[in-house]
Amino acid sequence: MKYATYEEFLDSQVTRLDLSYLEDEELARQLVELGYRGSGEVIKREEFYSRKA
Repeated sequence: MKYATYEEFLDSQVTRLDLSYLEDEELARQLVELGYRGSGEVIKREEFYSRKA
């Protein structure tokens, strides 16, 4: 995995346009985590860390 933390992974899925509309980084991360937004596959926190191990 090329991301050190789950938050870095979520941030990689958020676009500048997303942030311009939402104006809230945490909300943007939550939308990616729930699968409503993002440019790649949805990975839950537990799965992310199990892949890193």
